[in-house]
Amino acid sequence: MGVANSIKYNIKNLLEPESIAIIGVSSNKEHISYSFLENLINSNYEGVIYPVNPKLKAIKGLKVYNDITQIPLVDLAVVILKPNIALEVIEKGAIKGIKNFIVLSSGFAEIEEGEIYQNQLQELSNKYNLTILGPNCVGVINTYYNLNASFATKYLPKQGHISIISQSGGFTIGVVKFLNRRNLGISKLISVGNKAVLQESHFLEYLYNDEKTKAIILYFEDIKNIDEFEQISLKLLEINKPIVVFKGGITPKGQIASSSHTAALAGHNEIFDSLINKLNLIKADTIKDLYNITLLLSKNFELFKDKKSKRVLIITNCGGCGVITTDMAVKNNLEVNSISESFKNELLTILPKAAGLNNPIDIVGDADDIRFKQTLQITLNHKEEYDILLVVPAQQSTINIEKVSNSIASLEPEFTKSNIPIVCCMYSLNTLSKEFEKINQTNIPIYEYPEDATYAISKIIEYNLNRQKLLKNKNLPLIEIDIDYSLIQKIILDNKNEFLPLSECIKILKILDLNTPKYKIIDNIQDLENINLEYPLVMKSLSSEIIHKTEKQAIILNIKNYQELLNSYNKLKELYPSVLIQEMIIEKDLELIIGYKKDKILNKGFILLGLGGIFTEIFKKFETILVPLNEEDIINALNKLNLIKIFQNYRNKNYNLQNIIDIVLKINELVIKIDKIEEIDLNPVIINNKGAFVVDIRLKKN
Repeated sequence: MGVANSIKYNIKNLLEPESIAIIGVSSNKEHISYSFLENLINSNYEGVIYPVNPKLKAIKGLKVYNDITQIPLVDLAVVILKPNIALEVIEKGAIKGIKNFIVLSSGFAEIEEGEIYQNQLQELSNKYNLTILGPNCVGVINTYYNLNASFATKYLPKQGHISIISQSGGFTIGVVKFLNRRNLGISKLISVGNKAVLQESHFLEYLYNDEKTKAIILYFEDIKNIDEFEQISLKLLEINKPIVVFKGGITPKGQIASSSHTAALAGHNEIFDSLINKLNLIKADTIKDLYNITLLLSKNFELFKDKKSKRVLIITNCGGCGVITTDMAVKNNLEVNSISESFKNELLTILPKAAGLNNPIDIVGDADDIRFKQTLQITLNHKEEYDILLVVPAQQSTINIEKVSNSIASLEPEFTKSNIPIVCCMYSLNTLSKEFEKINQTNIPIYEYPEDATYAISKIIEYNLNRQKLLKNKNLPLIEIDIDYSLIQKIILDNKNEFLPLSECIKILKILDLNTPKYKIIDNIQDLENINLEYPLVMKSLSSEIIHKTEKQAIILNIKNYQELLNSYNKLKELYPSVLIQEMIIEKDLELIIGYKKDKILNKGFILLGLGGIFTEIFKKFETILVPLNEEDIINALNKLNLIKIFQNYRNKNYNLQNIIDIVLKINELVIKIDKIEEIDLNPVIINNKGAFVVDIRLKKN
């Protein structure tokens, strides 16, 4: 049983209603309720419409009812009233037996004083088993049901196979208009608004079973039911319905003082980044990127959905354009390989001597539609040498670009039969002009700039490659490590402070069997005698309140003899009563930070892995991985950090990758077994030829 079907909500009646009531309809043409009714009628909706307003008798040729209690039972009631009145009307409708509502009204939790109304809306849903979309949304569109139950657009968009779920109504409108300009359509549009009741996951479950949806665009600022979202996203990954995400609210106005390096580096947004990586969602960083990916998915997804090879063949009639396109392709991790001698020889039979016979293939500036067509036909004969064709026609004054465009369009079916997608780049020409009418009618997406075309291609290939890996590894069992977690639990519970003292944290490291430098705790000057530690030493405060020991003068390094040890102790004890001394690790080839943080709002935790030491918050070079994780996740994170090569005998350094993997896996299991842990910092973790050593630790409990 699926996520949405396992609970009470009826999504089908929101998107495929046979009857709709519009509560609060107005005769004022400037009012959104009038626009909503007009859009619904103009979409050729075939169901029955019941407008409700006690001040009207009729509107747009329809009878208007005085009250929700006077209408028949409807599949869907749309409410456009002030919050307090909306709540009264919804309860009346619920008592009557109406179960499904869309609340377009604003004035709920998006403003502070409206939070009480939103809570009451949730209470009504629970009390009467109601399915409620919104509030503060623009409605829904289903192009395959002739349903424009929204004020997003005045027209019913063309039918397509992209569905949109968005927390922002305006965002959905932008995507629809972009696709409309390209003569492309959508399948469903769902504006979730404040998400008082229905969440993204409920609609993702509906779209999972929707044959008219092949890909999903998702805009969100937060996700409230993250476990259900994760579950349905993985199901969509399995059937290869990609989700392209754009997240809002990524730049908080100020950095609140944090309790650890991990918290300072990574917060609420990093949880979502970890989630996006784990679920292989396609993340767009800009609106332009989102539109570019959407164009490719709308046009040519059937050919791209299983492409795992990055081999691109570039054909152009402009040498410079070929060079630039190659640069952009390589920058976006695509492969522009040389072509075979047999391929070159065949091209020589139709191309002038000045042609560039490599990859890119430059068919020279005076190339007409015939030369383009002949080149493409020869290219088909060598389809085993590439996987994606990128055609870059430059408009010289001697060329009829419309004929060139038509020649490319005419061969698209042949390339499709050979499972080779074509992508065009026009170098800022008006790609929507009449000259490109025929090519726009094919499955060939046209981009203005090479960076846009190659970026979109690379994101889909990356999705395909990651999908293959994730599906292979998703059922990997958690590695059970033989550790007595009851001892660690006792240490944590016995400490009343929020932060554990360093002495207790080191005990936890010992139980976890993690390498630490030899140490001794010093409570008085007599303890300095017979310490049995090798110089040089490090002395540090045992205070649990200090994050940055260097800044607080709570650490002294490179103590070479007993006299320096004595001087250091006398200096430090004036500030801190108890100290710890450790053998100093001289060979600091690499310093990492391994951290953990649990997000209180989402009730999810992540492991942070990155460059450590005193400059960790300046470098800000890190990756986050959602808990639980596996060995493959750790290796992927190190790859993204460009650190994996260091563990592959780089410059004859014999660093053991398994040491890092073991530390991360132990922290992963620790936080799964003991949910009282809120944050952990292992910083630095020093890597050298002798192993991996945890030099400092900080642990916060909840």
